[in-house]
Amino acid sequence: MTGHLNKRFGKTCIAILFATSVFSIAVEADDIQFLTHAPAVGKATYIDDTGTLRGMPGGGRRAFLVELVNAMITERSSNAKITEVPFNRGKKLIENKTGYAFFNVMRNARRENRFKWVGPIYSLPTYFYSYQDSGEKISNVADARSAKAVCGIRGTNNISWLRRHGFRNIFEASSFDACLLLMIYGRVTLIQSAEVPEILLNRQVQGKQVLRFTGVANHDELLHDEGVLKGYLAFNRGTKDSQIKAWQQALDSIKASDLYEQLRQEFLLPATSQPPYNTTDFADFSGTSPSAAFSVVNRR
Repeated sequence: MTGHLNKRFGKTCIAILFATSVFSIAVEADDIQFLTHAPAVGKATYIDDTGTLRGMPGGGRRAFLVELVNAMITERSSNAKITEVPFNRGKKLIENKTGYAFFNVMRNARRENRFKWVGPIYSLPTYFYSYQDSGEKISNVADARSAKAVCGIRGTNNISWLRRHGFRNIFEASSFDACLLLMIYGRVTLIQSAEVPEILLNRQVQGKQVLRFTGVANHDELLHDEGVLKGYLAFNRGTKDSQIKAWQQALDSIKASDLYEQLRQEFLLPATSQPPYNTTDFADFSGTSPSAAFSVVNRR
């Protein structure tokens, strides 16, 4: 009788320990507040009836990333939420408070030891785009260096890259939209962006399509790491390593499944069957379209 009671007691203890372990994992997963910043171009997100931040179908990079992180939250059976904040506020929160993660953040030597990282969640070359009405032919980085002016957003890594690579024709603006207006007014003829090309080529200002895809990335070799923007989830340094590992596993699981490609097709690319560009624009790009280039980079 005593032996039977001991067995039952042992099983009960195991069940309690298992339940406690599962509860701890759930609490640990829910302990993160995800933050993201608004897109540079267009409207990409909305809040649904449950109060969840969602991506707009065909909304581009930001919409895709929001849905990818939502999928990671589901993968971990977490109740975590995503909140949009200004970039500087998000950066300050992950620097100073535990329990926060921020995306999409570029991982570089200066930031490496200030945060803990999960990713990459996104990879795409930063391309040069020319003004539709410009007569300048841009076939490589050297051509871009000798163009009338390249517009960049003040304080970004793109400006730093241009300076490191000998560009003296830089015009710094406060936003991407400001760069587009400067193009229309003839002040600049080139702009850089790591947004999905199809999104930018659909972009109109004052009823006019502004940009033309040059096929030239931030480096002469398209897939060279220096010319590829890699976005990450940046976590506060106080985040437990077990949490970082669990979120990385959730991301890796999604990437290994069909879900990653489904999200890419539904949210990253515009909802159109015809590309909004002339395929002859890619004569110097080995026949590769912008979306094909994106696929190549993401399948490295």
